Amino acid sequence: DLAGLSLDATDILLLVALLAVSLVVNNFVQKQGVPIPEAISTISVGILAGGIAACFPQVDRHTFQKLEDASAKQFMLVFIAPIIFAEGYGMKSQQFFDNITRILMHAFAGTA
Repeated sequence: DLAGLSLDATDILLLVALLAVSLVVNNFVQKQGVPIPEAISTISVGILAGGIAACFPQVDRHTFQKLEDASAKQFMLVFIAPIIFAEGYGMKSQQFFDNITRILMHAFAGTA
């Protein structure tokens, strides 16, 4: 049930912008040769963005909760099936085709 979890255009734009900033920061850190893992710089960007967002009175805990719930639902609906299928496809050909029914069941029916 996705009722009440709809994201408006502003939410989606902000999420895409946050992703773009994370990619730019990670690329910059890598090009500079700074020995910081990508996960650390991505988390730092998220913390900074959360701190900036918390300064605005329109942003409250419900705003973050809505984004988190919607993101989890969208991840389960959109990304899990291809990830499971890709992992199955990475198997040796004989094992893959021997288990194609199980792989497809887990990829599509198992995530529904």
